[in-house]
Amino acid sequence: HNGNINSINNNNINNCNNNNFAFNGKIINMNSNLPINIHNNKNNHLNDYNHNSSINKLLNMTDYALYNYLITQKGSREAQNILSNFNQKELDLLIDKLNHFIPDITKDKYGNYFTHKLFKICVPSQRIKIIKNLKDRFIELSMSTFGTHPLQCLIEIIKSNEEKKLILNYIIGNESILSFDQQGTHILQKFISNTKDEERYELNINIVNLIDKLILDVSGVCVLIKLIKHTKDELILKKIAKYITDNEPLFFIQHPYANYAVQRLIINSNAHSYINKIAEIIEDNYLSLSLQKFSSNVVENCIKYGDYKNVKKIYNNIIEHEKLETLLNNSYGNYVIERLLERLNTEDKKDRKSTR
Repeated sequence: HNGNINSINNNNINNCNNNNFAFNGKIINMNSNLPINIHNNKNNHLNDYNHNSSINKLLNMTDYALYNYLITQKGSREAQNILSNFNQKELDLLIDKLNHFIPDITKDKYGNYFTHKLFKICVPSQRIKIIKNLKDRFIELSMSTFGTHPLQCLIEIIKSNEEKKLILNYIIGNESILSFDQQGTHILQKFISNTKDEERYELNINIVNLIDKLILDVSGVCVLIKLIKHTKDELILKKIAKYITDNEPLFFIQHPYANYAVQRLIINSNAHSYINKIAEIIEDNYLSLSLQKFSSNVVENCIKYGDYKNVKKIYNNIIEHEKLETLLNNSYGNYVIERLLERLNTEDKKDRKSTR
């Protein structure tokens, strides 16, 4: 206003054609809608400096000092925040520095969050180095309240055959210990869910050999259910179905834990050819089973997923013996009727389409 604008150094701002002006030698288009921030480069350099400084801080610590730092709430959080800024060489140095401390960090209340993120950003060769270091304590960590979570994450993200073989070797022979443990069972379940039959053949066999104990245990039956769900090996499914049909199937259908394994067999289309005897037992005892808390779920799934011939037999028995009112007035039986109506309606629609 007072003419001070004329005192601005012409070396900094010069007039340019086409609505552009030069600032410190850079051409800026005045027609652009982008905001002008002359501090961006400065801030980026500052952030880079802070990250590099934090990385150097970790790498310059003694091994023991780094371990003690990572098992604190503050240290674990700060280290997690900068892990993604490590390049591969720096990450190799960090893994070598931690070395035998990794199992203890993984088991720690705060440190487990750090290893959880570490596993995610590592490349396979780095994870293999870590997995080998976990060898003597893998089962202990699997059953640890805090250690189990990073290991579950590890199993979910591993891709290479070597990684899978290493973990499988740690599990083989320890199936019984892991299956019945509240935390360890999740390690087995994750491994089954994230591998193929050919990658865990020996594990499949060992689990089936434990079926008499697994099927009656709250944690063990979950392992059995995962195997039924994720296996395509018909021999495995046949062995499981045969064990149930040969050993008081009515008991398993009504059992608070075993009934879930029976349900999973019924749902699994690959097992349908092996559950005919189970279906027949449900048909013959549909009324008593439909009126109970656990077995009614088995009847529902038999109606929903089973052979339609079996469903029709259940329907005919209900109508012929006038049991509809009994089922409708029962807190469990009414759901059986609901599933029956749904299945009859579905099949009726299929028949209509086929006759068009």
